[in-house]
Amino acid sequence: MVVKQVPNLFAKDEVMTIIEAVTPKAKRAGRGISPPEVYAYFVEQCRANLHMVLAMSPVGDAFRSVLRPFATALLAPCRSLAFVTTDA
Repeated sequence: MVVKQVPNLFAKDEVMTIIEAVTPKAKRAGRGISPPEVYAYFVEQCRANLHMVLAMSPVGDAFRSVLRPFATALLAPCRSLAFVTTDA
């Protein structure tokens, strides 16, 4: 799985606010307190605790048949994958 960060996701002032808020937690965890170390701790904690739910409605058989082969490749670390079909 490829893990990347979105560049410039936060503005500089937001990064400083995050660093100020996370510094005590990083210190308690025995991590360094320099801004890059605290931000790295923040990113690490986000990766460890972020959960995502992706819901798509594959309307029609054509879209469903295109989506199905790629769904497991895109969601490889996914714990559960469910295709729900309804007869309208």
